[in-house]
Amino acid sequence: SCGGQWRDGQIIQQATTEAAQKGVGYSLLAVFPPLPKKEFLDFRAFPTSDHLTFQPWGLLKQQNGTLTWRQWEKWGKALQIIVSKSGRVRIEGL
Repeated sequence: SCGGQWRDGQIIQQATTEAAQKGVGYSLLAVFPPLPKKEFLDFRAFPTSDHLTFQPWGLLKQQNGTLTWRQWEKWGKALQIIVSKSGRVRIEGL
């Protein structure tokens, strides 16, 4: 478990369409550790901010959102990855 906060770590899973619909049968692909205490990672999205779901062809599944990374020491500077459900991605900051 990552604790529910993006900065606490991330888990990447893969599921078939059938498994995803039932909420079972996920394969663990990678686990990323928590960020150092001076770093911040957050994802704000619609309709959900607790995970990203990608279609098999690479587009997001009905999500728009902004992933923000920043160092506490440099609070005025941030790197943002903005994603749209159409597949458009843009990067801002730093």
